[in-house]
Amino acid sequence: MADAAYFVNRRRDATTAHLCSVPGCRRIAKELDHRVPFDAEAEPSANPGKTSVENLFPICRECNASKGDRNYAWWLAHVGAPKS
Repeated sequence: MADAAYFVNRRRDATTAHLCSVPGCRRIAKELDHRVPFDAEAEPSANPGKTSVENLFPICRECNASKGDRNYAWWLAHVGAPKS
């Protein structure tokens, strides 16, 4: 799996492409998503979906749209990556 900090800090150009980190997906990752969803209602210290390197991962737009606000582990087990 790609390291989110590397993805965020690396300059993107025509020779740099990151693949979606969802198993079975081979699309280009153009977004970062929370593995555990961010909860806008929770206190920052109690938020299960922290915006941190450990909870962010590179993902393609199709997988991100399919996942929506669901927990990554649940989505992967029950829905999975859209067909390429």
